[in-house]
Amino acid sequence: MANTSENKTYFLKDTALISKENDEFHHEDYAKNLKKIIIEHDPPYNIALIGKWGVGKSSIINFLKEELKGRSEVRIHEINAWKYENDSLKKAFLKNLYKEFNPNVDSSVSTTWGENLRKVSGSINHETATLSPRNALKNIFPLLLTLLVLWVITSIVVLFVLYAIDGINAIFTANTFLDNVQNTFSNFQNNIWVPIIISPLLLLLRFFVKDALQRKYADVHLIKPIETADEYEELFKKEIATYKKKNPKFKKLIVVVDDLDRLTTKKVVAALDAIKAFVEINECVFIVTCDNNILINALEKEKLNKSLDVDGELFLDKLFHFRISLPPIIERDMSDFAIKITNQKAPDLVEICNGLFRELTDILIHTDVSTPRQVKKIMNTFANNLLIARAREADGRKLEDKLLTNDQGLQYLAKISVIQSDYNEVYVELVKDYNYLEDFLYFYQYGEREKEKTKSSVKKFFNNKNGDYQIKQDFEGLVNFLTRNEHINVDNIAPFIYLGQDVIGLKAGDEKQRMILQSLTNGNEKPVLDILKETSENIYLTQAIIEVIKQAASKDISLVIKAAVPIVSIIDEEKNNFANIISSRLNTIDLSQIRFWQLSLSDMLNIYFLADNKMGIEKAIVKMLEELFTKNTKWKNELGKELTNKEFTMRITESLKILFDLEEKLPKSVRQEMKNFLNDSDEEYNYYSFENIHELYLKYPQHFENYFGFPFYSQLISDMEIADDAVLSLEMKTFYEIAPKIRILDSESFINSISTVIKAGGSEYLISTLKLVEAVVEEIEEDIGSSIIESVTVLKVNEKQVNEISSILQKIPFNLNSIKGLANQFDDFIINLFSNEEIYIEEELLNLIDYGMKQSESNFGIYETPMNIYSIIF
Repeated sequence: MANTSENKTYFLKDTALISKENDEFHHEDYAKNLKKIIIEHDPPYNIALIGKWGVGKSSIINFLKEELKGRSEVRIHEINAWKYENDSLKKAFLKNLYKEFNPNVDSSVSTTWGENLRKVSGSINHETATLSPRNALKNIFPLLLTLLVLWVITSIVVLFVLYAIDGINAIFTANTFLDNVQNTFSNFQNNIWVPIIISPLLLLLRFFVKDALQRKYADVHLIKPIETADEYEELFKKEIATYKKKNPKFKKLIVVVDDLDRLTTKKVVAALDAIKAFVEINECVFIVTCDNNILINALEKEKLNKSLDVDGELFLDKLFHFRISLPPIIERDMSDFAIKITNQKAPDLVEICNGLFRELTDILIHTDVSTPRQVKKIMNTFANNLLIARAREADGRKLEDKLLTNDQGLQYLAKISVIQSDYNEVYVELVKDYNYLEDFLYFYQYGEREKEKTKSSVKKFFNNKNGDYQIKQDFEGLVNFLTRNEHINVDNIAPFIYLGQDVIGLKAGDEKQRMILQSLTNGNEKPVLDILKETSENIYLTQAIIEVIKQAASKDISLVIKAAVPIVSIIDEEKNNFANIISSRLNTIDLSQIRFWQLSLSDMLNIYFLADNKMGIEKAIVKMLEELFTKNTKWKNELGKELTNKEFTMRITESLKILFDLEEKLPKSVRQEMKNFLNDSDEEYNYYSFENIHELYLKYPQHFENYFGFPFYSQLISDMEIADDAVLSLEMKTFYEIAPKIRILDSESFINSISTVIKAGGSEYLISTLKLVEAVVEEIEEDIGSSIIESVTVLKVNEKQVNEISSILQKIPFNLNSIKGLANQFDDFIINLFSNEEIYIEEELLNLIDYGMKQSESNFGIYETPMNIYSIIF
């Protein structure tokens, strides 16, 4: 017959052994010892069969039943404590005992018997007895008296009503009230009294007399439910005695209480208390299968809750007369057991393991596996995962062919199956974070990373003792397992978690997905860009990239971001999602990890414009500009060397041009960073010369007010003093563009700068400069005006400038004595003008001379001859 898929076996059923033939761990030895205790000793006593959950305690009980089979003096009764968790174990035990001793009784009878243990029951008996004549007279006399009183009262009430009616009739008729009363009484006596009054009273008398001659009795019996331990013990003894009468050879009742350690803490203590209630019954031997640690922990917890006043260990010592402990099973024995039982019970699982079943068993049956049940649980988890993987690979529905079932895949699937089966809390964290196992093992081995805080999801499996983290006892086996199998790894664990690829991996191809993962994690964008350029429809590749960015570990994120940012200029699909995930990751990490010098500002801005949630990318751009503007020493060139001042200057100029071109779209924080840099005169920015800032202004003059402003104007004035002719020409042009704005914004600073501008610009720019001053001449202080006069009088002016210069200067307040040597300098300036034959002396010049004389206390005697001459002329 063909071995069809329906006939194949892949799973191991977890049942207790019945036959000793399959006793791989020699549990028969413990069954024989139990038998010896039972045969050698007369009850009552209790036995604890101690072992971890799944170690084979139920199998030992089955072997014991086989050993005691045919002994009429012994009866074995089993009760599953877990089954009756929501019921009183005492009541459940008695009900089951009743069924055990009365197997042929109808089930409804046993049910009624069990119900009687839970509620109040009762009965009522009714009886009727005829009284003796004497007793009857005693009962009738009070009744007759009562009826007489009622008759008199009723008669009076009726007559009173009738007489009231007679009174009313007397008022409205010819009859008198006395006549009416007499007639009424006669009618009452003849027609009313007997039929209406006497008849009902006689009827009542009849019933009263009947009741008086007989007496009714009700006998009520109430039965309370069983509550105390003594009551349960008595009922138990009664059942035992009843059974012994029917079976005279019977001497010992072996009561096996199983699954006690599956109960809640309170129920465990309640169950032990139930056993204690029957402990003194002569025929009874209790065998309790349990995990000793669970019982003690439950008892200690109840002690803390003050419901138990004795130590857990001491309580168990008093309760159990014998303790039989099952030692841990040797690891090699567990591995051999796994191989043998799988070959026997699930041979088809062995067949689909590519000839690697023994190697896979070494992974699956780790050192923390200590019970046959745990073996079956792990093997079944692995079988389930493997069968699903094979089915999905076969039809290409969820997995590429051989993605999980190649040799490496099978090993990792076995690794995942162990974590899923035995350390589910860790498995839950692994589903959330694919790098969890790596972080977990690193923290165990080395503690905190230098620049990365360990996640709380890792630390929760460790005990913190004053900053010293020690792995919790329940997870020591996990650490050993992970350390032993650290070499078993795959590039992408998602398919092993979900037993399927996401649409991305399936559509893009897992090989490409792995390549994308490796390239991005290593910060190498070139292979990814090449694939994207080669593929016409790259939506699935883009989704794969997004997934890598989303799942990247903190230690890898700087390299992943570095490689991912340039991709934004290539992809056509999912741009918004791509930008959002980069911004999201940037918002949750330490930005100092990012190598901004490897990123393009244009690409970063592109991501900013595409993202819906811009917070992360905005913070990153600001951080990038901060590092650039302050010449961060981490910044490198293409050769990996620190950037020189010249290289920084080129990067900054290039970046500022990009920013100015997109200025209207920029966030406020980025614009502020630009303004801070362009306006700041701190030494840390001195490497970036005014010449570079001036070039930016010439290209973007429309941004003067927002980004350049007065600090730029101040630097412009200062730079004029050292500028060569070519630079000065550009700077003077800029001055004339921005000076009117500065004059409005800050006239005082503008006025203070004029003398410097005149000195730097010379006579070529003098009139244009003075014309700017003319608008604010009234605001000029005398000392500042003197400085302006000083800067003008050192210059040589031509005949075309004299009249206009003189006209403006005489409007400026000045004092020739305020600056040492200014009076002489002014004299020389005037004399030079008079001495120049090309200059035609006009009235404006003379007015300037006159104005100067008035503004000075100096003796202008040196002008005496020229003044007389020109006074005659004019």
